[in-house]
Amino acid sequence: MEVDGGAIDAVLSALPEADEIQDPELRRRVGSAFVLGLRESSFSSIHDVPGEYDLDPSVNLVAHTRVVTAMATAAADAMQARFPDVKVDRDTLIAGSLLHDVGKIYEYDRLRAATWRDGRARTGYPPIRHPIYGAHLAMAAGLPEAVVHIVASHAAEGTRVRRSLEATLVATLDHISWELLLTARRGLTIDDVRSGTPRIRSLPPRKSGGSA
Repeated sequence: MEVDGGAIDAVLSALPEADEIQDPELRRRVGSAFVLGLRESSFSSIHDVPGEYDLDPSVNLVAHTRVVTAMATAAADAMQARFPDVKVDRDTLIAGSLLHDVGKIYEYDRLRAATWRDGRARTGYPPIRHPIYGAHLAMAAGLPEAVVHIVASHAAEGTRVRRSLEATLVATLDHISWELLLTARRGLTIDDVRSGTPRIRSLPPRKSGGSA
């Protein structure tokens, strides 16, 4: 599928970690997957795509993607420095980290979401989650199977397969990145936010007439 080179360059400029990918063709295909996703959505830029709107709407896709990529590569470097027998394919790891949430361009498209909400008995809600649509975009862009696997398996869908080493790094650090951000900013966990009820005991009441 033909993709405009200028559009690819614009995407990659927003994701400077892509420069660490040694294979220039792999790097180009990472950018292509984002461009294909934008082409099929109402978003005009990857900067407009939410990272995880129910957890922290101030964090967009670009910010979240860059954090996960930095965490994944740092963890891989630390592991390999101490355990030389742990072999991580760095290009695959970086490409998969950058692309793990590319499918949110579809899942978080507001125009599609409005249609789904109005007809969820017919369409499901959402009809396709971002790991599956992301795998579709990665395959359409010609990414290698090892990268597609990371995208497809990084979330709940990955509990039905045996993840690769690179996929395990991305899935684990994707989750941890949100847990750390919620703890730092709100003192909550992902489960707290999504259940609507923090799973901790309330603080004891203040003593009447006394200080805390």
